[in-house]
Amino acid sequence: GQVLVGTAEAPMLAQRRFGKGRVVFLAVDYAQRPMTGWAGTQALWQDILQPATNVEYSHIFAELGLLDEAHPIMKLLGRPVLVFPSHLTLSGILLAYCSVLGVLFWRLGRRGVQRWRYWAGVGVLILALTGYALSPLLERGLDQSALLFDVSTVETLPDTDYARFLGYVGLFAIRQGTFDLPLQHLTTIVRHTFTRGAGKAGTDVEVHQAEALALRRLHFAPWTLRVFSTESLAPTPVQVTTQQQDAGLTVQVHNRSPVPFQGATVVYQGKLFALGALAPGESSTDHLYPALYQAESAQEMTWRVLLKRRPAEPDVRLGYQQEVLLQQYFGDKRLAEASTTPFVAGWLMAPSTLAPTVPSLSGVTLVVSRFAF
Repeated sequence: GQVLVGTAEAPMLAQRRFGKGRVVFLAVDYAQRPMTGWAGTQALWQDILQPATNVEYSHIFAELGLLDEAHPIMKLLGRPVLVFPSHLTLSGILLAYCSVLGVLFWRLGRRGVQRWRYWAGVGVLILALTGYALSPLLERGLDQSALLFDVSTVETLPDTDYARFLGYVGLFAIRQGTFDLPLQHLTTIVRHTFTRGAGKAGTDVEVHQAEALALRRLHFAPWTLRVFSTESLAPTPVQVTTQQQDAGLTVQVHNRSPVPFQGATVVYQGKLFALGALAPGESSTDHLYPALYQAESAQEMTWRVLLKRRPAEPDVRLGYQQEVLLQQYFGDKRLAEASTTPFVAGWLMAPSTLAPTVPSLSGVTLVVSRFAF
């Protein structure tokens, strides 16, 4: 940590960054004299605790996902996550259908024809177009009983083997049913945020803990949505260690997760360094020299810069999830502001809150590790 008063051998007041907060060590008993009767006690506590004077609660609530429209799941559902046929395709099929149907009815109006053949043709045409519309034109996501999204942010804690997991889970029921959601971490804190939809989704949550933690018996009416925010402290899936050199930086990344760590990028002194991808269990060591790289536009949004560097995904819906997570984590912070604290950012293309065995589950994880030196 950092010694504020005293020496390294005999610290009187010291602090250490931990997660998004600080741990403060005071080597005297504040409940004994001379602290109890000292006139400067209040000023000392103000200096130690450093309370914020202007707290933007709306930003904090939005970060936690407690504001409906600011919740990542609501932003995600605002994107075209369901892929329907284009307007041109639908127009072409409708035009062909009406044209053939018009010809058949025109032939029916003529005298001296066997009308039963044309009526049979009308019936076959209607059945054929109905079957075709139900097959390749149907949105595949609507074939299942629910759509389930799990987008998470993982913040590694410096000098520890742990990370802070922030998860955002949304379950949209297409048909009425009861669902169970097993979680990956036993220490997960679950907040039922809100519900939406045409029917009743309920607000009750039954938590079951045996070998694993799970949300049980979640009842849904058709076309309803339940949104959850989760938080947990668990072993980090990606371990990052850094060492500052005279002319640069040495970064070692170890992927502890069972899926590849992709799109790893270091943001340092306003410059971006691509580290590439790491297979499960793989480690890499990179020596970065900022003087050899060109700086990015300092006024560009951090999330936009990182979105350009994300790994290419054939599934466009995963790209929307990555965009929503980057916006949620970095907000309106520009690259110049974000680069004051160097960090590594990368992707695990898998959910980190719910167990990956859950049917119809789609999710990604943003991993951020800030440097401590």
